[in-house]
Amino acid sequence: MCLSTAYLKTADGGETVVMKNVAGVRVNGSVIVLSDILGAETPVPGTLAYCDLVNGRLEILAA
Repeated sequence: MCLSTAYLKTADGGETVVMKNVAGVRVNGSVIVLSDILGAETPVPGTLAYCDLVNGRLEILAA
């Protein structure tokens, strides 16, 4: 199973892990909704900036 880790990137270049084991990504207006393998969802205000599914990395620019 190939799951991803989502990072929130700030304007100053910093990043923090928002969620590990991301199985799904949904865009709802200006909110990125991440869901894990158990179905738990985490809404993150921002913009999806980068998605590398082979290496399991998602980057979200903070709103």
